[in-house]
Amino acid sequence: MSIAWYRTGKATAIRNSTAVHGLQTEWASHVQPGDMFTFDGDHFYEVAEVIHDTELTLRTDYLEATIAAGAYAIIPSSASSADLAALVAQAANSATAAAASTSVAQQAQEMTEAAQAAAETAEAGAKASMNAAVAATTTAAESAAAAAASASIATTSATAADAARVATEASRAMAASSASAASSSAGTASQKAAEAISSALTAATSASLAQQAEAAAMAAQDAAVAARMAAETAQTAAETAKTGADTAKAEAEAAMNAAAASASNAATSESNAQKWAENPVDVAITPDHYSALHYATKAADAKTAAEAAAAKMPSLTGNGGKFPRAAADGSAWTYRTPAEVLADIGAALVSHTHPAATTEAMGLVELATNVEVQAGTDTTRAVTPAGLMSAFGSYLASNGYQKLPSGLILQWGGAFSSGAAADNGVITFPIAFPTACLAAVATITGHLTGSWTIQRGNVWTTGCAFTTSLNGSYSSGSGFNYIAFGY
Repeated sequence: MSIAWYRTGKATAIRNSTAVHGLQTEWASHVQPGDMFTFDGDHFYEVAEVIHDTELTLRTDYLEATIAAGAYAIIPSSASSADLAALVAQAANSATAAAASTSVAQQAQEMTEAAQAAAETAEAGAKASMNAAVAATTTAAESAAAAAASASIATTSATAADAARVATEASRAMAASSASAASSSAGTASQKAAEAISSALTAATSASLAQQAEAAAMAAQDAAVAARMAAETAQTAAETAKTGADTAKAEAEAAMNAAAASASNAATSESNAQKWAENPVDVAITPDHYSALHYATKAADAKTAAEAAAAKMPSLTGNGGKFPRAAADGSAWTYRTPAEVLADIGAALVSHTHPAATTEAMGLVELATNVEVQAGTDTTRAVTPAGLMSAFGSYLASNGYQKLPSGLILQWGGAFSSGAAADNGVITFPIAFPTACLAAVATITGHLTGSWTIQRGNVWTTGCAFTTSLNGSYSSGSGFNYIAFGY
């Protein structure tokens, strides 16, 4: 008959589930179906099946709060609190039988003394059990250990009582005084065994309260973590809102400035439009440029002069196919042949000088070639749309470039390192920079583990060198992408 409870390792049970998982347990060799499983000593569940050393199932769902890696106990189906009560009753029966002994045998004195010694051992064990139960109240962990010690000592006490029973049966013919002493010893053993049971129950209660306190502490810790996470989330949201407000403010100020500039430009445009429409005759708005009123007046004056000249023009017929020509001062007319008229027109065209166009005056302008547009230094020639686009030369590919009108050139591409030495990644630009490469940077591609670095070495107008390393050592065959700026 064994009353040892199995407590080795830790157990985990989930509410509303029959599965129980163990940590550092040996259930396959110590537990069998029908045994009773408990965490707190108040709620017991029958073991339905032992799967292996670290897993078993209960006959019914576990209905208490989920416990992870907690202290537990398994009571064998062949032992219970009734077993301990049976041991006490058996010891009492032994005492009664010893009391009924009526004969004295001096030769059994040694066996009587052995019985007395066994009783004293039982009494000492019971006292040790009581002391262990008192010490169990210090901490939850010590309480559980004391409970195990109390149960073990109680078993020793019961064994000693059984030895006393055997001794008293062998000495039925002993003196009445020896029987009385044995009866007294058995009574003391029964009392101490009962005290051991009470100590074990007190220790179990202490362990249960400790587990409840631990669960409450864990719940408080979880609540604190949740509160901290909520605070961090709120702080992030506040920072995001502040950033959005700052951005909106900047955009509003920019829009306000743009509106003020537009209003100023509109007022200037209105004033200029009025000047170009109504400025007085011969009053230039810009050098050699006049208002519409000026040109309309001049046109009207020219029309009047033309009409007057036409009135004075002689007949175009009866002059042998010649054309009349007024003298420079308009005082007289001469006649010119068609060939002479053409010659006069050519001479007038050759002798007339047309002013060149400027940023302030209209005039003749020459169109710039694509080369002149790309050079970007000419200040007299006009640029066509096609010429403008030629200044944005580009090659849009995995290794390519983009030219900008300012002269800045962007170039990009990818390459692989070769060799375990410095400058193991030398690349050639898609096109050479006309003057200099201002900067070149690169990043490692295709690697997710290790400490990768890439450093730039020498730079030329036609290319540059990079050095790739892995964990402080030069690395060959490492892919990287680069981008370079120059002019």
